Amino acid sequence: MTKKSYFIRYSVFILTVVVTIIANEAILRYNLGLQDSDAKIINIAGRQRMLSQRIVKDVLFLANDGGTPNDRYTKDSLSIRLKEFENANQFLILQEDGESSDTKIRSLLESVQPAITKIVDHSRAIIKSDSMLPRETIRSIAGVEMTFLNTMETIVLAYQRRAEEKLAGTKRTALLLSILSVVILLGEFIFIILPFFNDLIRKNKALERSNRKLSDFAHITSHNLRAPLSNLNSLLHFYKESDDLADKEDLMDKFETVINNLNGTMNVLVEGLRANSEPAEEKESMTFEEIMDRTEQSISTHITESNAKITTDFTEVPTITYNRLYLESIFLNMLTNAIRYKSEKRNPSITVKSFRKNNRTVLSFEDNGLGINMERHGDKLFGLNKTFHRHPDSKGIGLFMTRNQIEGMGGEISAVSAIEKGTTFSITF
Repeated sequence: MTKKSYFIRYSVFILTVVVTIIANEAILRYNLGLQDSDAKIINIAGRQRMLSQRIVKDVLFLANDGGTPNDRYTKDSLSIRLKEFENANQFLILQEDGESSDTKIRSLLESVQPAITKIVDHSRAIIKSDSMLPRETIRSIAGVEMTFLNTMETIVLAYQRRAEEKLAGTKRTALLLSILSVVILLGEFIFIILPFFNDLIRKNKALERSNRKLSDFAHITSHNLRAPLSNLNSLLHFYKESDDLADKEDLMDKFETVINNLNGTMNVLVEGLRANSEPAEEKESMTFEEIMDRTEQSISTHITESNAKITTDFTEVPTITYNRLYLESIFLNMLTNAIRYKSEKRNPSITVKSFRKNNRTVLSFEDNGLGINMERHGDKLFGLNKTFHRHPDSKGIGLFMTRNQIEGMGGEISAVSAIEKGTTFSITF
């Protein structure tokens, strides 16, 4: 995935988050606005109902008192309350005058208008009159008050129900928007963020694999070159010590063979280094016999010096498709270990064979060497820098590297051993 692709995906994700936050904020503000508007209407309707009671009280007092001034009930106070009463009525009528008005509330407001008109007209008459109004007029105002109060109570309840319905609607909308936001963000996470992290994880694993392969390559290089070089040193020593021309010619032939094998090993290592950045190990078809011959030629001097006898049987499974560099390293490590840790009581005898077990190829290396105390060392047999015998060339790297190579290719390695009876390593591919 390119940097541009990362940037686009990240920008889309951030934009989605921002849009979701803005949308939720807008819904919240709209909801609060509706609640404020409905609360204002309900408060004004309730206040108009209360003002009607105050107006009737003012009218009754002024009518019965004959217009005598009073600190609490005066024509001025009645005039102020009457104006507020009319303004409240006008406000409520205008609120229900649009296309989105509630027909039930509008019908109730229309039904209460005669009572409002009577209250307003009689109140104005009281304000303008210098004498007492007829008792019929006073009774008329008191009579319509109860009708007005009951109707306004119904109107207030209708306003409350409408406000509750609006609130429920906005809550449903907010819930749907929240669900939609979660779905969108989940989709963004699945299709944008998750692939991003998966890509990072893949790259991290690829880096770890590359580092492991580089480490393996370094160990393989060390091990695969040490034996041929040691063999060359031994041949050179024999060449210098020998005075027989025939022996020297034979040694020169062996020199040529070892050098050719060393050159081949170097070529394999170089190819392995080139392929080191690939995500999968390079595999090719080869015969066990071919790898065995190359290994024996590389360590011919060690075989001769130790009087080792090597027996092979690859008849059941003669070929394998595997990483050549790894397989050569496995053969080299197994055979050099078998010779290095030979018993002083007998010459080394090594049997190498391939066979099928549980539909898988198994390669075994059996020797009659010193053996290993498996009860004591079995759990750390393939550990790094673990040695089990006192030997100047023991470094505790070979078996560790071999196991990593085998397991890295999806295989397994196990060992059966007993002190002074030898060891059998079984490699399952």
